[in-house]
Amino acid sequence: MISSLSGLISHLNNIEISGTTMILFATASLVGSQFGSRIMYTSKWNLETLSRKYFKKIFGLMLIVVAVLLQYRISSKCRYRKV
Repeated sequence: MISSLSGLISHLNNIEISGTTMILFATASLVGSQFGSRIMYTSKWNLETLSRKYFKKIFGLMLIVVAVLLQYRISSKCRYRKV
């Protein structure tokens, strides 16, 4: 959380985001992190085995989705740039 916050602060001059959106994202990340940590330590779901089995696949899928979204944003900006 600390490293994410420092990254956000360093990029605040380069982004345009409303205060409401920032508060919504902060709230969602706080709730999600608390919920996720509580689920990971719940023994009744046996999440340790589940996370070992599917973690690499889920993480790989997330990386692919982020890469596709970044590529889309970069290519859409390049189309409208005057040369």
